[in-house]
Amino acid sequence: MHMLSESDVLRVDECCKLILAIITIRAVISAPQKTTFGSVLNFTAATSRQLFAFARDDGFPFRNWIAKVDARGGSSQNALRVCCAFVILVTLIVLGSTVALQAIISLGTLALAFTYELSILCLIWRRLCGAPLPPYAWSLGRFGLPINILGSIYGFWLMFFSVIPPSYPVTAANFNWSPVMFAGVLGFTTVYYVLVARKVYKGPVVVCQPYGS
Repeated sequence: MHMLSESDVLRVDECCKLILAIITIRAVISAPQKTTFGSVLNFTAATSRQLFAFARDDGFPFRNWIAKVDARGGSSQNALRVCCAFVILVTLIVLGSTVALQAIISLGTLALAFTYELSILCLIWRRLCGAPLPPYAWSLGRFGLPINILGSIYGFWLMFFSVIPPSYPVTAANFNWSPVMFAGVLGFTTVYYVLVARKVYKGPVVVCQPYGS
């Protein structure tokens, strides 16, 4: 029987370490990809539910088709299709311009922070004016107003850094177009609400009130 020499043993040991290192590197590299993939599935499913609920309350164009519930699955497949198509179209933008994709990502951050800011400012206004708050199951008590103010400051900070250009000097190539897109979307939704939505949209509070009373 041929016995392995000390040099052969060292080579085998080095090969094993190299294989283990490659496997570890691949696992580390693929972990964020798997996490991102899972997050996209969760976000798409959650967004489709929100889109369905908004369309069901007559607050979205083509609401009857989007809010249609599939009899077999018991869910709104049309809302899911709309979200998936939107995600695919947005990701295809990177093929033409990375600046446009970054602007859309910044637009999502800006819009999310804006919705939080509106809610927090409404709470601050009602607390300062002494107006009654809606029914709630849990309260921060006297710490509510300071926490709301801190949250509002953070929201403005987040909105500010989501609209500034990524580099200087500012040119058309590196300009952050998210505030322009945000103003366009806000203008479109305002016009749609004035012309159409305000005549049919009642909101979940009004719709669900008879069932909770």
